[in-house]
Amino acid sequence: MNLQSRIVELNPQWRGEVFPVPSLRRDLFEVLHTSLKSPLITFLSGSRRVGKSVLLKQLINNLILEEKVKPTRILFFEFSPNQNKELIWEVYRYFKQNILQNGESLYLFFDEVQVVPGFEITIKEIYDNLDQTREKIFITGSPSISYKRKMAESLAGRFIAYRLFPLNFKEYLRLSMSPLLLKVNNPSLDNLSRMGDLEQLNMEFKRFLTWCRLPQMLNMPENERGFYLEGSIDQTITKDAFDYFNIQNPRALSALFSYICQNNGQVMVKENLSKISGISIVTVANYLDVLELMGLTYVIYNSTNPIVKLNSARKIYVSSMFGLKNSKYDPQTAFGFAAESYVLERLLEQNQLVTFYRNRNKEVDFLLPKSNIAYEVKYRPQFEQSKIILPDFELKVLSYSGSLPVCLF
Repeated sequence: MNLQSRIVELNPQWRGEVFPVPSLRRDLFEVLHTSLKSPLITFLSGSRRVGKSVLLKQLINNLILEEKVKPTRILFFEFSPNQNKELIWEVYRYFKQNILQNGESLYLFFDEVQVVPGFEITIKEIYDNLDQTREKIFITGSPSISYKRKMAESLAGRFIAYRLFPLNFKEYLRLSMSPLLLKVNNPSLDNLSRMGDLEQLNMEFKRFLTWCRLPQMLNMPENERGFYLEGSIDQTITKDAFDYFNIQNPRALSALFSYICQNNGQVMVKENLSKISGISIVTVANYLDVLELMGLTYVIYNSTNPIVKLNSARKIYVSSMFGLKNSKYDPQTAFGFAAESYVLERLLEQNQLVTFYRNRNKEVDFLLPKSNIAYEVKYRPQFEQSKIILPDFELKVLSYSGSLPVCLF
């Protein structure tokens, strides 16, 4: 298929059609919709299968159906690995010369553009030649080395970044149209009824953590969900890691990820990981970066000072999608660490620095240094009340059924 045919095929709105995507929207939809009015480039990142492309197409449908934007003012294109950055210019020029009418403002939606080497320079050139008050660029992609090392330099002051995480629990209840959502939105006033509601919600929350983290999984038979998650991991590590990061040893990367799954939420030392795996420290450090950038893991540092980071201990959490995969812990402990991963994702959604605190036998799960808030996660029916370790921080205890339940966070 030649390029012209490919562009036309990817833009059904030019033929009077809309994108065939679900009508139910992720929580981030409204934030991204508002960003369309910003003169800055909107960059949406997220790991494989969290729903970036669907969100983008929902935004296009909304522009056409609700805001009555002329379809020929909108360009959508999905990129593939190993394409040349000149393709971005070719797609843009075809749209300007053959579809867009003279004088019209435009919307450019470039999906998975980060797979194109050097895309930052081309996007910058296009952006600098647009009228930013009337024209918009929206790009999506998985977090990548390119974004981490180059995008902030090439597109400095030109973009705002958003990150799409796996479904949160309230979002899952809403999208699956669960009757339990009523118990969230209209909590019982008396304590006995509230405890009963929380018991039901916690049972569903465990099911959610196990099988229901990705939008596509909501309508799958339960026996297919495990295969779907495994397929997501395999594609990320064997295909995406090779395409985006030129990983030469996917088996070593996969083994490192499996080890982190088994030791979710533990302090990890690069030198120890190197000894255990037989991989060089430099390679271990690179692979840890790759796992984090692909959204499979999250790294937080032991510090109350955001400047003190490089030399401090690090805890590595696996994404809550995989928090129960290959865990070495007993089921209750494994769910506890999976719940910690989930809480960490919710904190990262706030776009704040998240750290932890450990000094001898004293530890706090998560800190928000800029807000002076500390979080302890106690996902079990009975636990000892946490003591105040850091007097300058407000301590919030997220528990199984206390005043701040984990499932409602």
